[in-house]
Amino acid sequence: LSALTYQHRLMDAGLPTNAKFVESMLRLAAEDRVRAYLLLSGDRPISYLYCPATDGVLLYGYLGYDPEFADFSPGTVLHLMALESLFAEGRFRMLDFDQGGGQHKETFANVRRSCADVFYLRRTAGHRMLLGAHGFLEEVSSGAGRLLHRLGLKRFVKRLVRRTG
Repeated sequence: LSALTYQHRLMDAGLPTNAKFVESMLRLAAEDRVRAYLLLSGDRPISYLYCPATDGVLLYGYLGYDPEFADFSPGTVLHLMALESLFAEGRFRMLDFDQGGGQHKETFANVRRSCADVFYLRRTAGHRMLLGAHGFLEEVSSGAGRLLHRLGLKRFVKRLVRRTG
């Protein structure tokens, strides 16, 4: 399932399969420090969510869904089912969605915390050029997103990128 997801195809962020990860996953499970969820359509897995725990906090570690089922929002469905299970269990004090945006965070979060990666760089021409290029590309990307949204094409383009990535 993970290999089908856009997380795997576009961001190389699918569920790892290497021996070190599997070992870690089994150790966490033996210590009751992980929760994992799988949504099925019949016998077919269509969405997964893997959440390791540290100090009573679950981290939204790995998630993905079969793009063939995207119109049914399987990630959102699985997320809701996982939250229901976690509330019923009452073992963990928080589910940390990690940084970044996402519809699931807007839908399910009840607290927002600001976070940042801070880099200290020497004042060199090269660093200034890189930072300027980064800022320019951010503006171009944001502007393209706003334009696609105004034209009513943003959803279409996102789906197209996810399916062809």
